[in-house]
Amino acid sequence: MKEWVVNIAFTIFFVSLITLLLPSGKLSKQIKSVLSLIVVIIVIQPLLSIKESEINFDTFIYGENYQVQEDYLDYFTAEKIQNFKDKCSSMLKENGIEGAKCEFEYNYVENYVLEIKQIVVDIKKAVIKLDKQHIDIIEQIKTLVANSFNVEKNCVVVYE
Repeated sequence: MKEWVVNIAFTIFFVSLITLLLPSGKLSKQIKSVLSLIVVIIVIQPLLSIKESEINFDTFIYGENYQVQEDYLDYFTAEKIQNFKDKCSSMLKENGIEGAKCEFEYNYVENYVLEIKQIVVDIKKAVIKLDKQHIDIIEQIKTLVANSFNVEKNCVVVYE
């Protein structure tokens, strides 16, 4: 790495010196173009020498030792679950079920991706619009929530 930086510095110094000594004219423009090309080649030389099989992007981006910041993941997960709860409650409210509380049970799958295991909807203290009283409200809630969060109906539990 140090050798590469020294090569760049020397090349730029050499190119600048030659540029100052050149007389103006058509030939000067062509020589400057060639010298610029040489500088570009020296700057990208380390990238040209890397073989495709040697590239490890995790090491390239994060360094040799990188760790997942679990505090950030916990914060991010809590925010995401709270957004899910808010979305669930507002979606039920839009469908005539006001005051329902939603809870999510989840686990992490590969690469810290959340997988929803179960959604519990508590309608004990919920207010249901009069026009919704004579339908199977539990079945409707299960269908709405399952479709909204892309889970199977049997993953949705409703407490009355």
